[in-house]
Amino acid sequence: KQIADVRRGIDVFEQAPRALDGVLQQHVSGIVSLYFAAKAHARTTDRWETIADALADLVYVLAKVRGYKSVANALPSDVYLLPRLVEMVEDPGTAGRPGECYFLLLWLSRLVLVPFPLASVQTGLEAHLFQLASAFLALHRTALKTQLAALVLLALLVTRPDCGLLLDEYTATVVVDWPVLLENAKLGHLMTLNQMLKRAASGPVAGLARAVHRDVVMHEVSLAKHGQRAAQINTMNALYVLKVATKCARVFVARAEYDAVAALVNGATDLMQLMGELFDAALRECMAKNLAKTTAHLAKRATNYAAQVVSHMLGQLRLAPLAAGGYDADMRIEPAGLSVPRFHAVLLYTGFLALTKALPAQFVPAVFSLAHQTCFVSRRHYAFVQSAQLRDASCFCLWAVLRLLSEERFQALQAQCAGLVPTVFCDLIRVSLFDEDFTMRRCGIAVLQELVGRFGGVFLGPMLGTGDAHRLGEFTVLFIEQFGAATVGSMADSHGVMALLRHLGFLREWFVAPLVDEILAELSPYELQKLGLVHLAQTLAENYSTPIQLEGCRRVDEAHVVNCLVGALQRGSHSALYALAELETCGLLAPDTAESVALHVENMTLARHGPVACVGESIMHWLNCCKQERRGRLTARLGPVLAAIHRLDASAGLVLELEAFYTLSPVLSADQFDHLCHQIRSGNQLVAASVMRARLDHQQLHRVGACLADRAVDAGVRATLVRTLQPDHIGAAAFALLRPTVVLLLDDYTISEQGDIGLKPRLASVLFVEAHWRLFEADTPVLQAKLLRLAGETMDRLRIAAFRVLVRIHGGTSPAAHMAPDGGGYDAYFAALFAFFQAQCAALDDLANAFWSGIVHSAAAATGANTMINLAFRHVLLHLRDRAQRERAFSVLVALMKVAPGTKVLALDRRAQKTLQAVMGLVAKLLDAALEIPDLVAEALFVRAYNLHINTTATARIALAIRIFQYFGSAPAAAALRARSRKRLCWLCSSHANGQVRALAADALFEIANDVGANSPAVAFLDSVPW
Repeated sequence: KQIADVRRGIDVFEQAPRALDGVLQQHVSGIVSLYFAAKAHARTTDRWETIADALADLVYVLAKVRGYKSVANALPSDVYLLPRLVEMVEDPGTAGRPGECYFLLLWLSRLVLVPFPLASVQTGLEAHLFQLASAFLALHRTALKTQLAALVLLALLVTRPDCGLLLDEYTATVVVDWPVLLENAKLGHLMTLNQMLKRAASGPVAGLARAVHRDVVMHEVSLAKHGQRAAQINTMNALYVLKVATKCARVFVARAEYDAVAALVNGATDLMQLMGELFDAALRECMAKNLAKTTAHLAKRATNYAAQVVSHMLGQLRLAPLAAGGYDADMRIEPAGLSVPRFHAVLLYTGFLALTKALPAQFVPAVFSLAHQTCFVSRRHYAFVQSAQLRDASCFCLWAVLRLLSEERFQALQAQCAGLVPTVFCDLIRVSLFDEDFTMRRCGIAVLQELVGRFGGVFLGPMLGTGDAHRLGEFTVLFIEQFGAATVGSMADSHGVMALLRHLGFLREWFVAPLVDEILAELSPYELQKLGLVHLAQTLAENYSTPIQLEGCRRVDEAHVVNCLVGALQRGSHSALYALAELETCGLLAPDTAESVALHVENMTLARHGPVACVGESIMHWLNCCKQERRGRLTARLGPVLAAIHRLDASAGLVLELEAFYTLSPVLSADQFDHLCHQIRSGNQLVAASVMRARLDHQQLHRVGACLADRAVDAGVRATLVRTLQPDHIGAAAFALLRPTVVLLLDDYTISEQGDIGLKPRLASVLFVEAHWRLFEADTPVLQAKLLRLAGETMDRLRIAAFRVLVRIHGGTSPAAHMAPDGGGYDAYFAALFAFFQAQCAALDDLANAFWSGIVHSAAAATGANTMINLAFRHVLLHLRDRAQRERAFSVLVALMKVAPGTKVLALDRRAQKTLQAVMGLVAKLLDAALEIPDLVAEALFVRAYNLHINTTATARIALAIRIFQYFGSAPAAAALRARSRKRLCWLCSSHANGQVRALAADALFEIANDVGANSPAVAFLDSVPW
């Protein structure tokens, strides 16, 4: 456990690894000491082996956080440890513990750096270490930690001046045996060669480059090309082939062996082509970085060769305009010809090359042409991850190229390629505002800030038509301020930025095309399409008159936009219909176009689209936006479609459209309203959520009230009707018809297989009363009793809302502390509730009955939050400390236990049965708490308990009655009542048919006997009874 805590403590430094430097030596020394101590005890028990492995693994964690070189340098440099460490790592038990293997191999790599011959430590030590490291290299097909430590050891060993023979032996072995090596061994050797060539780009190791290039790198490429094994090639092997090839290329560039460099570049691109989709993102990044390094080395010695490599890489995309090297904004990439691995790798390559300041100037326009297309690759043709990779690489490439350009080169580029800068500027705005991926939008903002921040003074002047530096600076600041955290918070925020940019002077032409694309994109979410089309209508309708007129995009042809939307509608796009409705609202549709759309809507059916709410929403939105005459005609002709729409899911947008439809419609006919009532009784949430906006007469409102009162109607539907009821809309006289029904719903305790479904209309009614409580002043006495009952129940939101209304009725305020349903909140709530009851309602019988009929469900609940139950009961006890309050409360509780003569308990509804059970439960809990029962109700309580436990099989209710009998049987009550209770318990424990009841009664008698005394004759009698 302590080792695990240390490991977590080390992980904390992952974000700031250099902070470990001050304690690294101390930590490593401590781990080494503890490791040796654990190994010394390992001979006695296996537990110490586990501890030793865990300690060794801490070294690997430190190496991951701080780097293996720093950790290796902190290890002890005592040379005499070499033989001991070799013996430990060769121990068969160590082979199965990779943590220990890594630790020991890393330590050995530190010790082989000693500045004297290894043979002076032990004869043949260097050969022994060589065999040991070589064995660990071939263990795995992936670069695991043991291989990483082994390759470091081997690379350092063979590059020692006194180990030249080992270097020759290693090279000869690798080169000769390479074709027959297994993939595991190849990976190990590739990693070692990479490490060796990284350490020594000149000298003996550099002399290996030609052999490694010919017999290793090109052999792997040839196998992939001609050996029909590209589909099975290990991606980790391919990764290190690319790394080794780059190290070799660096040597060849230094020697001016450009034919070998060309072969390596061709080999890398061949590998990319042959592996296809297996050439994953890690391989692409590796290839791009390493080829960029190679090109940068070439640029320092042979500029023409460097340009040829860049041209070769761009040629991999097979785009003729790129081969020409100029800027072509109209270049198109066909989806069939877009290979994600190739395009992603080339974009990364040009980006990394630009970061090294080695991208030739003649290719900058071509890179901008490419990024202009790849910034907007759609996921219609590619997976989300693949399209995001291309867009991300495009933004990175643009950012790197902009960092490469100086102001002079940027001005030259602007003069050379007309339209390039405005196009890039527009592209970056579009990415920052419209990309579906928030990460891409952040990337776009970073590039946009780079462009405007560095070159805004160069290209914004002509676009703004001014050379005033102060004005340019002010505009630049205002522009950059629009692209902050809010831009990537949500789609709505970014669309809001678009409106702010229009106020800055950006012409609508900058935004119309992206908005149309967003609206008509098949994979765009419907809510995003609606957001875009609303802004499209606003953009086309607005015409800001400002002194700033930005140019750079083609003029908008409104007729062309409308034709695009009409064409999309004819192809079945419901979002296009919604957009046309917005344009109709803004007065942008010609009469003949609107009539054509209306004719198309008349012929629409939901069957071809499927029963989806967004289709119905678009149709309803068109109807609502139509002029009154056309809307009336369409409504009459779309009867079947409207009927089908009413059966769709109740999405928020469709509910709003139906509400608007009913608001604009005339009074419903009898047949129409009959259909709606049928839908309500069938559980149609959509109709329930919108019908209250219709113009209903008194008879129709009366039928709505009947639906509300009918508990056979779905509870959720009735709750929705209450929530959507608007007294101001229907008028005071009409609302008076529904007010009694709303009050009646406070008593809805409908219970089904789903539980207390009556909770939905109860809660909706309480919230409605809270919002319009002044409309219920005539019902205050009745309403107050119902709210008091609800305020004592278990459901947090319901009782809190009920209490708020009670306080408001009495002119007070509801403290916020009562609203939190946590431990403290329950305590404060019930304290305030009992204080309110005692001050306002305790003296009134009707209100007291209502209050206790509710509070019993909280204080004596069988299920629920224990905190709530305990605190509710605590405040009951506090309230009953006063004798007068206790007498009144017990009188009410006894009254609540009464069942009308001739009525069986099973004949009562489930709510009444639950209340009876809760009342008996509260009384039993009060008796268990040693609360004295007033003499006035003792007889009545016994009678109620007796009546409720006979002629029933409800064991839970009989158990509560037994607890009451037990109290009377042992309490200092009247002798007659005590005798009757004991007699009843004796009968129950000896004659009742239910064994569980007999056991409960026997337990009660036993407790009574204990209270009487151990020497009582009754105890002796009970002992003699054959139970």
